[in-house]
Amino acid sequence: MANIIEVIPPEILASIFETVIYSCGITSILPISLVCTAWRDIIDHTPRLWGIILFEKHTPPHILHSQISKAKAAPLSVTIPVRLGRKHQEIISRLTSLSHNWVSAEVSIQHLIYNSPEDAYCNLETLVLSRGRPQKSLGVGEESPTKSAQIVSKPTFVHPAKLHSFSAIGIGRSWVLPFLSFSIRHFRLRQKGDILQNMHDLERYLVRIPQLVTLELDHFYFSNPLMRSEHSSTILLRNLEVLRLTNMSYSPAILCALTVPSLQLLTISALPLLWDSTYYVWIPASFRRYKPTPMAPLFSQWSQDGIIPANLHTLELHNCLLPGDISYLIRWLARLPNLVSLSLKDDGVHRSMIIPPDVARQFYDSLALPQPRIDSDEAVWICPSLTILHLEIANRFLTDLLPIAQSRGKGASPIHGILPPKQLRRVEAQICPLGVDKVEERILFDSLIEQPYCICHNFGLGLGCMGAA
Repeated sequence: MANIIEVIPPEILASIFETVIYSCGITSILPISLVCTAWRDIIDHTPRLWGIILFEKHTPPHILHSQISKAKAAPLSVTIPVRLGRKHQEIISRLTSLSHNWVSAEVSIQHLIYNSPEDAYCNLETLVLSRGRPQKSLGVGEESPTKSAQIVSKPTFVHPAKLHSFSAIGIGRSWVLPFLSFSIRHFRLRQKGDILQNMHDLERYLVRIPQLVTLELDHFYFSNPLMRSEHSSTILLRNLEVLRLTNMSYSPAILCALTVPSLQLLTISALPLLWDSTYYVWIPASFRRYKPTPMAPLFSQWSQDGIIPANLHTLELHNCLLPGDISYLIRWLARLPNLVSLSLKDDGVHRSMIIPPDVARQFYDSLALPQPRIDSDEAVWICPSLTILHLEIANRFLTDLLPIAQSRGKGASPIHGILPPKQLRRVEAQICPLGVDKVEERILFDSLIEQPYCICHNFGLGLGCMGAA
């Protein structure tokens, strides 16, 4: 083992040490440096290791000062928690004076330089910017200044030319807009506190970052759905590949405003309607009676030629479907030939209407048999590339799922002369046999699917479910 460690190049070891510091802090360097002289030399002569500045409440300031000195002119990755004692003010001022060396930062707005010079943050590539603490109810998209920023009504920043990843947590448009430009590839927007967002602001953000590859919208409560007319122009995000909408209100209105031809992964989860410790969020009082909006308009719009995301390979729809959406969903899925993973969840806990079994059965039947095309009498498989299926919507257990396994699993035969689709390899659903007479069906199901996995409560409680094969 010792001989193997000795032949590892110093550059590889330095990268490993860097990962350790990000995970455990700079104090993890000491035991590593005691392993051998070679490792200690690598640590002592690699300034970028010392440039990973992770503040902790109980870290003595003199250790941080020493760390900055050892970092020399190396790039700095800075993480400053919201609340620090006065003893850390001097070290924060020193770090701020070195802002031209920052390449990554996770800070709150009071730790930035107001009216910054042009060379400040000139090398910044990744920024996570937060308000620091939730605020009481404010105007739409507005925010009150913190104590340390009361003299600043609007920040004036020269946009960092190298900034490609920006996350805004609980801050309003006056702090978001200065950091948006063509260089942004990853953009995350997360609400924090009782702030109602204006959907017009979101559109203003997106038109400034047309080169996006990843967009994440998290815990947003919009003040209005901004219903768009048929003649409204959409925002083209030509390079967008990943789109995640988590705990959102009016998701269909947001998505109908976008054209994303290169989309590969789409996740949509609905806004929880009541306080729930599962989500660890606070829902504004004005949205306690919020009702989900239909997804049908989105499925219809995204089925049109030139708009359909034909490269979509992963789709997750959680607690956002209404009964009337299922038929539109089936038609949309028929236009997604490259979909590999599909996850549908409908627990009905936070919504006024759960999908009834007879409506859900339409969806199961559409996966079990070829469906007629809209523009011809020819029958085709929907989602012919599907290999992973996760279902938490109303089903009669194996009664609904077994036909899907027989037509898409191992050894599937042609149906009406139509060759079977790609083999379905993993199924996650309620597939436990209810009763002795159903055990044979489960055995048959397991023989058709390589990775069957039961998600029923009995499996988790050890009450007799067969679980994963």
